[in-house]
Amino acid sequence: MKISIIGNSNSFNNLDCDIFRIDVPTSDLTELQEAINHSNLLFISTDESLNSDGSYSHGVLNRVFKSLSILADEHGVNEQKTHIVICSTVMPGYIQLQIDKLKNINYTITYNPIMTSKFILLGEGDKEAADFLESFYKSVFGDIEIKRFNYYSAEIYKLLLGTLVANEKYIELFT
Repeated sequence: MKISIIGNSNSFNNLDCDIFRIDVPTSDLTELQEAINHSNLLFISTDESLNSDGSYSHGVLNRVFKSLSILADEHGVNEQKTHIVICSTVMPGYIQLQIDKLKNINYTITYNPIMTSKFILLGEGDKEAADFLESFYKSVFGDIEIKRFNYYSAEIYKLLLGTLVANEKYIELFT
């Protein structure tokens, strides 16, 4: 299996896969085009930060999606459908905004912010793409539970689970 990874994910280091890794694209989109050519499964894992006013920033992901749009404008629509898997935390509603921007250039998006030893969380909008990703994960990790939701529910689930884990650690620390 061939996969491409944009960003800093170490989740696939021990896999027996042909992995093509790149940093977040800059103005030179050659590596991004190579990543798309390498595999139709493109994982995006970026570190997002807070804006100066404390709000959440999708700045790095926005750069990736802008680069994908520029490539489509310059090279035309991909002949082969590319499945984009977002592994970064996003705020509710973000994925749908990206889909609206990429809908005519042969990309699908699946949200996959959680991979634990117990389960994998998928936010899906395209059943075929989520089925493909689920079969990939089962071939790699065996019989692991896959929790599938729509995008918005998965975005909220990720934030709530993160809050729960942080609260549990806080309670342990002070009790």
